[in-house]
Amino acid sequence: MRTVHTSLIEALRPWFARRRTMHAAVLRLRQPLSPEDRRALGTVAEAYGLNGVWRFFRSPTPPSDGRVVRETLSDPADDRALFCFTAPFLKHADDIDDAASGLVDAWLQEAHLTVALTYDGPFDAVEVFAAVLPWMIRAAEHVPFGAAEPWPRRLGALVVDLLADDARRPLAEAVRARYGARWPEGTWPTVRALWAERLNVSRAARSLEVHRNTLLYRLGRLKEATGLDPRRFDDALALYILARLAPDVDERP
Repeated sequence: MRTVHTSLIEALRPWFARRRTMHAAVLRLRQPLSPEDRRALGTVAEAYGLNGVWRFFRSPTPPSDGRVVRETLSDPADDRALFCFTAPFLKHADDIDDAASGLVDAWLQEAHLTVALTYDGPFDAVEVFAAVLPWMIRAAEHVPFGAAEPWPRRLGALVVDLLADDARRPLAEAVRARYGARWPEGTWPTVRALWAERLNVSRAARSLEVHRNTLLYRLGRLKEATGLDPRRFDDALALYILARLAPDVDERP
């Protein structure tokens, strides 16, 4: 049974074989891509000095139990793209971060395409790329439009996604039983803002449009009510997972 992942790998294997290393990016777009959109994606990337090969496919929408939905390539409904490229000048992680963010901005400004992007590389073996690609595609579903992130940054969301319904519901019930109605008002927006700003309180306060002291007060109330302090990484990770379960746990915060 062919999946979108195996189809993409097979299509790219000859191209990969001619190069020592490559980077890869998965793009999620708001709408199906017209032929003009596809050309614009490539033109803007080339202007950045990133030359490579494109493959287009449809939204994978994988089920939560980890199975992969069968897809076909080159469909008029394509709203995802894989871009594999060589870039010798991208020598450090910061270089690819800057290039990816710049591309997302350029696609919006120059081609009027709103993109969410995940990326990784360099890959020096097609087997490594084949192992990573399915997770890049899944991770792209969690990146906000207008942003570019390395796919491991979304590992928390991927782990929660892999919880099947028969595990997700009992876990939510356990959280509800443990904490009841103790969640202070505004818990989930606060947790999500902290994660979006990499646990930086000042930036999270700005994104929430509240004073830093107001956010610190909220964090203190949360710690007092639950014992979980979002400024500690392990507690923040637990709260992030709880925030992903929030619709099942308690809608009020």
